[in-house]
Amino acid sequence: MPSSSPRASSQVSEAACQAILLALPAQVALLDGSGRVVEVNEAWRHFARINGWNDPNAGVGSSYLTECDTAAGESENEGRAAGAGIRAVLAGIEPRFELEYACHGPTLKRWCCVCVTPTGGGSGGAVVMHMDITERRRIQEELRSSEERFSRIAEVTADGIWDWDLESDTVWRSPGVERLFGVTATMTNSTPWAERLHPEDRSSVLDGMYAAIHGTASHWSSEYRFRRLDGRYAWVSDRASSSSTPATDPR
Repeated sequence: MPSSSPRASSQVSEAACQAILLALPAQVALLDGSGRVVEVNEAWRHFARINGWNDPNAGVGSSYLTECDTAAGESENEGRAAGAGIRAVLAGIEPRFELEYACHGPTLKRWCCVCVTPTGGGSGGAVVMHMDITERRRIQEELRSSEERFSRIAEVTADGIWDWDLESDTVWRSPGVERLFGVTATMTNSTPWAERLHPEDRSSVLDGMYAAIHGTASHWSSEYRFRRLDGRYAWVSDRASSSSTPATDPR
């Protein structure tokens, strides 16, 4: 039976690797064991062009480690860290290195993540891949800002606010809950709340709540009596909506 020669197989493998390199949307550079750039993909070249990099070779043939070591301005600390991380991967000290950093262009702000892994096969080189994470950072920043606004509102409002994670059965309560009922943050699951419902109200309250949780009602509201830590009952007007998976009914 005919079989392919090792040389032919190697050529096919190299062609496949080259095709993958060119097709990747991330910016990819291949380094040799000394940190010199031996190949880059089109995404890397495009990024170099739009950021005013004058090198027509987009860094091919130059030392990537030197680029890291000589970074100046706002990129100085990240450059030093990247250089140290790449050296650790090239030396076999670390199997992987990642770093998030600002890569702002002339007209817009961007964030990237560099990931460095060894090429394998005993060549001693490394693959350097830069990925645009601007959208992820934007979402994270929006979530952080939203959480900060929510925390400020929860701190100053006279109402009690609670959030129940149905999967873990953990409950977050605002400071207003403690001020109104004496229920502290150490009471972190739903059982103490259910146990403090007035016996005459408990069934109707839990029926309505679990109907909302299990999807037969979109929202839930109820007025009921709730026992404070001092033993007295307070009338509560409670409104809630469910946006998670069903919880186990504790009854």
